[in-house]
Amino acid sequence: MKRHTKKLLLLGLLVLHTSAQAQELYGSSFFSTRSQSTNLARNLVNTHRFTNLHDKKNNWYGNYFSAIQFMQSYDPERVAESFFATDTIHVTGSQVANRTVNDVLADYFGLSPSFDSFVQFVPRVRNTIIDNSLYVGCNKWFFNINAPLVWTHARVGIKETINNNGTDTQYPAEYMTVNALTAPLTNFETWLKGETTFGDVQEALQFGKINGTQEEFALSDVHLVAGYNLVARKNGHAGFSLRAAIPTGSRPNGEYMFEPVVGNGKHWELGAGFSGQVLIWEKGGEQKVNFSFDINITHLFAARQKRSFDLCSNGFGSRFILAKEFDNTGAYTRKTVPTINKTTLECNVSNSLQADFAIMFAYTKGKFNFDIGYNGWVRSKDNITITECLPENTYGLKGIQDVVLLGNPSSATQSNATLNGNSFADQNTVVDTVSPVFFNTQDLDPKSAATPQIETHKIFTFIGYSWIDKQHAIPFVGIGGEVEFEGVRPERETKANKNALAQWGIMVKGGLAF
Repeated sequence: MKRHTKKLLLLGLLVLHTSAQAQELYGSSFFSTRSQSTNLARNLVNTHRFTNLHDKKNNWYGNYFSAIQFMQSYDPERVAESFFATDTIHVTGSQVANRTVNDVLADYFGLSPSFDSFVQFVPRVRNTIIDNSLYVGCNKWFFNINAPLVWTHARVGIKETINNNGTDTQYPAEYMTVNALTAPLTNFETWLKGETTFGDVQEALQFGKINGTQEEFALSDVHLVAGYNLVARKNGHAGFSLRAAIPTGSRPNGEYMFEPVVGNGKHWELGAGFSGQVLIWEKGGEQKVNFSFDINITHLFAARQKRSFDLCSNGFGSRFILAKEFDNTGAYTRKTVPTINKTTLECNVSNSLQADFAIMFAYTKGKFNFDIGYNGWVRSKDNITITECLPENTYGLKGIQDVVLLGNPSSATQSNATLNGNSFADQNTVVDTVSPVFFNTQDLDPKSAATPQIETHKIFTFIGYSWIDKQHAIPFVGIGGEVEFEGVRPERETKANKNALAQWGIMVKGGLAF
């Protein structure tokens, strides 16, 4: 039995290794999601019968609702793929035989040159939302303010299978400090917590960390709407609106690889919307089926954020390579740092277009209503301009080069270093002939921190009850659910731009129409 189990484990590792070999590592350093405020489905259900009323000429009317919604992400491997093109990476040291081009060099992370492990990432998001909305109308005009409170949790679970913890192999003398050094870590996960220094690496990881569950509580974007119905009749309506979003949520700062963000990332939004509803079936004045179509289109203005950037010439993940620090004479200061600590910089981020649209069928019978519909969401790619600068001629990539030469600080750099790294035996062949070679702000790749175009699809449903026999104020309440999944295009399967959050949610919504 034990022998059989061992064979199965070895077979599993072989499958994982084959998968890692087949997938080119690629991705963005930042994962961006739909704002918790942008949810047409939540706004439409159960309140559609109390908006855009045709028989309220010269009279004010409206409704207030509060919705409590819980949302949980699923398909974590797809989120991991947005960062690495795979949910499992192979981490191996510079003295491991038969390394593949997609292996990640363990030496950069406080791990032994003989270290060997498979690391699986399992990212998850949970949101608890208390959405508050006030709608008022008069004649053909209507106004709406929407302000959700959000408590969000983001966590990246790590499952690591260690083949060799590397305790039998030290860093060679002069590689990380003057003398041979025992690697401080025996697993990859610990490095990501941002607590480890060793040898000349005097700074622990400060950005792109993974360390348990991160939380954020804030008021999400406040949405303001002013609209006018061109058509307002008993059997339907059609109108346009102007929309704005006030960014009251949280601002991304790059400290964690998978950040908890409330709202849209501090973007001001401005745009327009169209809404329409038509009665498509009626029976005896008691039963009705209405069809609704709504679309909101906004522009996301530039917002100041902090994101982590790779180097253009060194490819994906170069932010994880170690870098040497130099003084103004070009001499190595005996301080080595994770490159990401210096290439996480302030930038301006904007999005040309965001669209939130929904179609819904609403069946009402007396006091009961049943809603079912589809909600689509699209946001264009990030446009990024780096606004903060690196100090000129201060940092150069260490790669697999030594920090000491004949007892003195070594200025040797490796400007062609990659996340994959090199065999330690190739140290002399990959060194910069004229060292040091510096990297500066102009060498950073803005696209490495940009989220590509995102689209999601959602199916939602709701069952509600309204006390319509009340004369002055009508209470209403109901419960509903939704399932959101990412839009998949063929070209997305060849490059891992899979950055849409798949999630499900349940909701209780109630309020008062007046």
